[in-house]
Amino acid sequence: MLQIRASKSILISQSGDIETEISSDYSEPGFISMSPLEIEIQKCDKFVLRVRKRADGSGTSFTALPANNITATVVDSTNGKAIPFQIDRYDANRVEITIANSLSMTESIFRVKTLDICVVDTTDNDSVTLRVVVDSDMTFDYLYVPLVDMKSRGRFSNRGNDIYVAVKRYSESYLLFCPNFSFREVLESDDYSFSYPINSVFYKKQESYNDEEFTYEITKYSHDFVEKDISLLNVPSYGKAGILLIDRKLYRDINENGINPYIEISVTGKLSETVGIFKVNFRL
Repeated sequence: MLQIRASKSILISQSGDIETEISSDYSEPGFISMSPLEIEIQKCDKFVLRVRKRADGSGTSFTALPANNITATVVDSTNGKAIPFQIDRYDANRVEITIANSLSMTESIFRVKTLDICVVDTTDNDSVTLRVVVDSDMTFDYLYVPLVDMKSRGRFSNRGNDIYVAVKRYSESYLLFCPNFSFREVLESDDYSFSYPINSVFYKKQESYNDEEFTYEITKYSHDFVEKDISLLNVPSYGKAGILLIDRKLYRDINENGINPYIEISVTGKLSETVGIFKVNFRL
């Protein structure tokens, strides 16, 4: 039966690739462990899995494993998109699979965070399946919309993890934000992703990897008065974007206190469990 382990991670940088050896034991679901196999790997652009084949019932001897007998499928767990990989001979009894989880999308680089992998020995259809979760930074795209000036609202999201919002004196407003992906306003007749206000303004999210839903929670208020002037929720029926509703009373409270407050929103991927912090600074 096939056994597998993480061998090393590779982080690509302008000064040269950084390779980190991963100290881990081989796993074989149903023999070494009865649980589904999931491996966590530090932030990287590539990682290597090493495969061997058990030859006896005790797990002490292993059979020859030619690389051309091994096939694999590697996909993004959130949407089934294929991820590139390469299979090579390591030695007579072991094969290495190098998986490129860092992918170029237009002008951006996306690190795929959650991957489902199946490795098969074509000589007898023996297989091993696993999920790999790669630690990765979370980025945010956002769009601030004052209700008093809807006709002049922005149509394209901006990117930032630590942003500034100019609160309006005579108007409620809202902040749309989306982890990892840009979004833009489109027509209702287009293939839109979500709408807010519901069935009023329509948005299309960038199509890419890591297409999971998120939970949102305000975990820090710089000052107590901010809490009563804002509220946070998911876009209705769409867990891939959040909304921060901002009451116009926040303008008065900032003016009376003479300070510029901020909040921190903790965002967690429901599948990958990756956590990011989106900081919103308020000013007049």
